Amino acid sequence: SAHASHDPDIKQLVSNTNSTLWRSTSDGEKGALFHAILDPSCGRVEYTAIGDVQAYILRPHAWEPLLADSQFLGADEDYRATVHRQILMPGDIIFATSLAVGVAQANAVAEKLLRNIHLSAQELNDLALRELSQFVIGNDSLTALVAKRAESY
Repeated sequence: SAHASHDPDIKQLVSNTNSTLWRSTSDGEKGALFHAILDPSCGRVEYTAIGDVQAYILRPHAWEPLLADSQFLGADEDYRATVHRQILMPGDIIFATSLAVGVAQANAVAEKLLRNIHLSAQELNDLALRELSQFVIGNDSLTALVAKRAESY
């Protein structure tokens, strides 16, 4: 987002982005966003997931979905994001994708990534994109993000 370099506060970033979309898009257009800030020294992560986003924390033996707002960016001028907090342990992974592929497919990709948790973040991201691409229909866009907390800091 163009606003990210100007304001690191997640709520303000979302508010600025939402206002921009509200003013500059036509009816029916909507936006989705996953934005996270990770402190690698302690593993604290603050995030927001808005719209057609499915996000997870992958841990060595399980994955858990992250909470997301069902609201879309640009749909309500007064929308205010909810910021969630989690702790990532060394080796834990954040995986987020657009829901153009569907929840069941995103869950299946999360499972596949979990079975390959030993890979680097780049290798996991490449794997996620390969797996997700088989579910994309027509002109749907595909977005994936993988971030892995280092084993030691």
